[in-house]
Amino acid sequence: MTYMSLITLCYSSRRCGGSSYGEVVRSAFGERMEEGVSWLLFIFLLFVIAAYMVLIRDIWTPLVGLVMGEVDGDRMLMGIIVVLLPFLFQRSLHALRWNCYIGFGSILVLCVALCRGGFQRYYYQEHYGDDGQNGDEVDEATTAA
Repeated sequence: MTYMSLITLCYSSRRCGGSSYGEVVRSAFGERMEEGVSWLLFIFLLFVIAAYMVLIRDIWTPLVGLVMGEVDGDRMLMGIIVVLLPFLFQRSLHALRWNCYIGFGSILVLCVALCRGGFQRYYYQEHYGDDGQNGDEVDEATTAA
């Protein structure tokens, strides 16, 4: 569905000569719809940015904490925002590649951590026959071994 939407958007842009969402919507549906689409994009992007910030903070704070000791998550997020801020005010979309690299790195770290946790749980089940959910059984199994 997303691919079809992009094709339709590019076709409409070429046909009506618009270079932004607003221009394409204005030429196709009128000024009121352009304002509606602008508000819809603003609200959508607001939630996307909030989710991105939560993801960045929750992934990078423990990793930096391993290297530097205890780190405040809010200060960590503020540091990342300050580092990315010059790239976010560029007029060219090419500057957003740095933002994408940080996001890709965060997802990569998250996937590695999830796989590591899964392998640890699998290893524990193979050797102790328990899923590790009950704290009492874990203590008994580790003390017996």
